[in-house]
Amino acid sequence: MISLKNIKLSHKHLLLVLMPLLALLYFVTVEAINRAQLASEMADIKNLVNFSVAISDYVDELQKERAQTALFLGSGGQQFQQQMLTQRQASEASKATLLELFANFDTAQFGPEFEGLSTGAINNLSQLPAIHNQIDTLSVTSASAITSYSTITSQLLNVVAFSARLSSDGEISRLLTTYNLFLQIKE
Repeated sequence: MISLKNIKLSHKHLLLVLMPLLALLYFVTVEAINRAQLASEMADIKNLVNFSVAISDYVDELQKERAQTALFLGSGGQQFQQQMLTQRQASEASKATLLELFANFDTAQFGPEFEGLSTGAINNLSQLPAIHNQIDTLSVTSASAITSYSTITSQLLNVVAFSARLSSDGEISRLLTTYNLFLQIKE
């Protein structure tokens, strides 16, 4: 066994300097890894927030479309058709933005539950052409049309609500939760 008594004095001095340097190197490496992980998570959270904002923008347009639809159907199709169709175009533009973002967004990175929730909500948007057709032909009641819109917006807002749970940073989670509550109040 090597004993400190058998080591030259110059080697002992080297060990005295080397041990703290190795400890420093270890802690610097650990800190660098932690910061890299945090930066990666922040990039993911930024994408998640952008996705949530796109959902919010689209939900806002759908809420306006729902209101115009209620007015149109409430008038028996006699009024508000042009306003409804104009709002529908705005909704479609917002939907196109959301779908483009969704196509480039890796929902799987946030786990299977988030992936299923977001994919399901986006897939339910395919119901809108049939809903629009029923509205245009006055073959749906106002209550039924409003319920259809509300179901779609609710599913989209559930994605935003779930996203608040995905950050390990307490402040970001709190802000996302507050944002979600604001969106729920609007609904």
